[in-house]
Amino acid sequence: MAQGLNDLPLSVLGGVQVQTDDVAADLKVHDRVLELSFESGEQASYKQYLTQAARITALKVHVTKALSGTDAGTLDLYDAAGNLKGTMTLAAGLALNSEQTMTVTAFTVAAGSFYRLNTAKTTAGGKIKAIVTETRVGNG
Repeated sequence: MAQGLNDLPLSVLGGVQVQTDDVAADLKVHDRVLELSFESGEQASYKQYLTQAARITALKVHVTKALSGTDAGTLDLYDAAGNLKGTMTLAAGLALNSEQTMTVTAFTVAAGSFYRLNTAKTTAGGKIKAIVTETRVGNG
């Protein structure tokens, strides 16, 4: 039997009361912003742990400090098992505010598990924001 209008779950989103059934799909998808670096002593393998299961479907990069002009940098995306799910080459001298999109092989991260982003550049220099699109799997 269908629920009556008054029986549907309600929530407040942006100061407005909404029926959560109407926006459930929108609330499941979000972007996680991660600050990553190609600077000396800051190039690393960044683990991102998730408290809820999610499907990783896209990754965009925004340059926040220009990359040094001597060589390209790389950004690799791995699942928890170490399988490469996407890679991106950032050109030497890539300017502040430049943007790029990575082609990602979509994958699911279990609740309590992680994915990893690796930065590498032979000649250090530059910083980026990685914007990872996550879609929550299930309701919890």
